[in-house]
Amino acid sequence: MRIADLPERQADRYIEALQAFQPYRQLLIKVGGGLLEDKAAVQELAEALTELARRDIHTLVVHGGGPQLSAALKQYNVEPRFIDGKRYTDEATLKLAKVTFEGLSEELLQVFSAAGIKTAVIPAVELFEAKQDSKLGLVGTEITSIDTETVMDTMKSHPVLVVHSLARNEADGTTLNVNADTIFRALATEMKPHRMVSLTPTGGVLQSIDDSGSQSLINGIDIRDVDTLIKDKTVTGGMALKL
Repeated sequence: MRIADLPERQADRYIEALQAFQPYRQLLIKVGGGLLEDKAAVQELAEALTELARRDIHTLVVHGGGPQLSAALKQYNVEPRFIDGKRYTDEATLKLAKVTFEGLSEELLQVFSAAGIKTAVIPAVELFEAKQDSKLGLVGTEITSIDTETVMDTMKSHPVLVVHSLARNEADGTTLNVNADTIFRALATEMKPHRMVSLTPTGGVLQSIDDSGSQSLINGIDIRDVDTLIKDKTVTGGMALKL
């Protein structure tokens, strides 16, 4: 759905509310790696951001790249390893993660720029510091510092800022692989955006249908039910981080 498809008064209220905030606090979007595999969906995102940019709405885009990294590991015969459902990152995996994530950022930059949006890409290691979880190898599981000044200054002159999910190790400055949802959550906490959106191929949170093996979309979640959804493992992994 486009803004233009909304009732005029509803669209005006939505835009006016966003415009009341500083550029870096207007809109935060997390784009999952699965959605980035859908070229039509990426083009639709570009069209939406173009429409917002025309109305002076600025968007901070955080993207993942899990499926693309898995494909790169397979291509180069690097055996993936997971611990409790979380990816273990060794030197070979980290090297491929850097190339993969930076490539995805560049692709988004090209698509958005082609749509006429003035877009900036800042390497994540220049923005984020993280605490390493050694049991997962070269992985940061907690963002401990964000260069908010650089984000704020960049978004003053760029309607869209794109960042990916790497960070500097707070202990020694080396690079760490970080779940994009962890970056998303840290930015939401630090920047306090007026609106946040997480885009995934599933379109939301899924739940199992009895013992059929099928899943259905949960139409609405009360914030008071989040802890229960996580505790009973209806929601796990990245979706738990989002909630």
